[in-house]
Amino acid sequence: MVLCAHKNLIAQVKNIKRTAITALAALTVVSGAGVVPSVAEFTGTQAQAQPPPLAVPPVLFGFDGWRDTPENFRRYSRLHETGAAREAIRIYPESINHGWEGAPYAVVRPGEDLKFITQIIAEVDRTYNVDRGRIYATGHSNGGGMTAVVACHLPHIFAGAAAVGGAFYDPVNRGCSNRPIPFLISHGTGDAMMKYHGGYRHNGSHYLAVPVLVNSYKKRNGCVGAPCVTNIPGGKRHVYPCARKELQLLTNPQNHTWNRVPDASQEVWNFLKRQRL
Repeated sequence: MVLCAHKNLIAQVKNIKRTAITALAALTVVSGAGVVPSVAEFTGTQAQAQPPPLAVPPVLFGFDGWRDTPENFRRYSRLHETGAAREAIRIYPESINHGWEGAPYAVVRPGEDLKFITQIIAEVDRTYNVDRGRIYATGHSNGGGMTAVVACHLPHIFAGAAAVGGAFYDPVNRGCSNRPIPFLISHGTGDAMMKYHGGYRHNGSHYLAVPVLVNSYKKRNGCVGAPCVTNIPGGKRHVYPCARKELQLLTNPQNHTWNRVPDASQEVWNFLKRQRL
């Protein structure tokens, strides 16, 4: 099923302090005759849909970067070109003033965006009966930071997280749950905006080095020892030996981008789709 959602999606959700959110979703309807597409469209509070899917779909959240738009993130992340287009409800929410919590430019208080996301999940589940054991998060830049916020605080709701070129300001990894969560971190060693080894931006706000973030998840996920490092097209894959949940780091020499080589879109979905609570 292809769900095209535009401004004010899920207006039925009470107390969501947003002027608008944007989302797109897709899943597969399986019948005895095979795969049957159906269409549902949400614009404001109006909805038109074909019969609900027989399979219970997972949910994939895609968080855009600072000053970006959900529509643009959907376009360049190309998640609709992966298996997620056939298998998952994809949701691209809109942040207030184009900045997610945890970043120095965010206008929301800590926890407000998390509440917003959990309300979306509840509303989508009421409408589509989604697989609550397979809810995933991904994002780029500030959206990668929001992915880390979700992984930090909502590992009991999200089955996996994948951040690409994340803006990991200190608050995104502060006060985290001890519960493990599968995490894929993809970052360019040549990233001049959010440097691989950390630094300061936005009036001196500190952001974490990628290895520091990785080490915090090594602890949470029970990872001991050196990673297995393999070459992949355009970069390297670091797979950590973990007793609790999976942890991967993908590195490449590129700048601050949602990279095509290695293919971030395919890597994200291939990692997330196998994770379950």
